[in-house]
Amino acid sequence: MLTIYQSFKEVFSSKRYRILGTTFLLIFLILYLLILPATYTGGRIGLVSLRFLTPELITFAVLFAVLMSMTISFTVFSYHKVRKGGKTAVAGGFLVSSITPFLCCTPILPIIFGFLGGFIPLLSVSGGNAVQAFIALHETELFIGAILLLVFALYQNAKAVTGVHACRINS
Repeated sequence: MLTIYQSFKEVFSSKRYRILGTTFLLIFLILYLLILPATYTGGRIGLVSLRFLTPELITFAVLFAVLMSMTISFTVFSYHKVRKGGKTAVAGGFLVSSITPFLCCTPILPIIFGFLGGFIPLLSVSGGNAVQAFIALHETELFIGAILLLVFALYQNAKAVTGVHACRINS
């Protein structure tokens, strides 16, 4: 937790990264608020979703948005600092090592959950009801799993931020 806090202070001490983080926070919050209720809207995503928001879905949307905006801000900060130092091999290694958590923890997971919840009723002829029921029954656990993945990605990126900071001081 200390690593994340130190990285937070380092990254968001710059006005540029505060603007970047706030922009991503607002984009992801709107996106999640519209997508997460898709289970209850028959797969329709849009303003209709807002009527189906519950305190639980709002909480998950806020958590997803905060974690994603921080993770992306940390990733951009780390990549920019390594690249600025002219260490292309280090930058390439960092880029490759950051792709995995970045791709697995993008908003794709909640979007997939939302789309599955919305489109699976169309598959009812081929047993879609069982899948839809599973997702509906375990939606909270699936969202908690997504949050754990996002926290892990944030921690990994925070380690990269503090590592970049330490390298910059020592060089």
